[in-house]
Amino acid sequence: MGVKPGMMAAALALLTGCTTATVGTARLAALANPSRPASDTARDGKQKASELMAFAGIAPGQTVADMLPGGGYWTRLFSQVVGPRGKVFAVLARPSADAPASTNPIPAKAIAAGPAFHNVTAIESSFTMMSLPAKVDLFWTSRNYRDFYRQGRETARAISKAIYDNMKPGGLLVIVDHAASPQMALADQTKLGRIDPAVVKADVVAAGFLFAGESDVLANPADDHLRIIIDPAIMDHTDQFVFKFRKPR
Repeated sequence: MGVKPGMMAAALALLTGCTTATVGTARLAALANPSRPASDTARDGKQKASELMAFAGIAPGQTVADMLPGGGYWTRLFSQVVGPRGKVFAVLARPSADAPASTNPIPAKAIAAGPAFHNVTAIESSFTMMSLPAKVDLFWTSRNYRDFYRQGRETARAISKAIYDNMKPGGLLVIVDHAASPQMALADQTKLGRIDPAVVKADVVAAGFLFAGESDVLANPADDHLRIIIDPAIMDHTDQFVFKFRKPR
């Protein structure tokens, strides 16, 4: 007698101790957590935080990598969703040997040092030779993938492969970025802070990933893709793609 899909889902939920309801509750609790700074909560609607976390499938107990976390907006949310059984790696670019010491605090390191985010570890790494402390369930990178192409397409491809190598079989990679016109040269795209979604998809799939879907929650058809992303006429309203890739099991 075959096992029905619903029965299988219920069995998996019992094994993991994590139902759809509890996952949704964890995400809502993370958004409502009073330890988050007001500057973060003010961004939730514009970031489409609830929708994107659901799309990424982030859940309690997961190990998550937040690549180039910036001010730590997503790092804080992920930390609270994965909870005490989960881990978050805030992956920073390793400074070059001759780089001057920074006089400004690095947000991801400050988050990792705080008692409210004890499951966060800040890691400085070469992206092309990345080796995280553990394989991850979810690799997340928001509005910075295009910067890898500033160093050339081969470097971007090498980074995609390094991400692949640091993920568990079946793990997900989610990429959010500003869309560029495919008629532009890559160098011109990155000068605008953008990247052609088709280029990203092709290079990530070439690294071994399977394309697993996309979301249009950040799409804006009125964006002509020809303006720099900090142009006041389009800033905070750019057309952004959200791609999801899966590492084969």
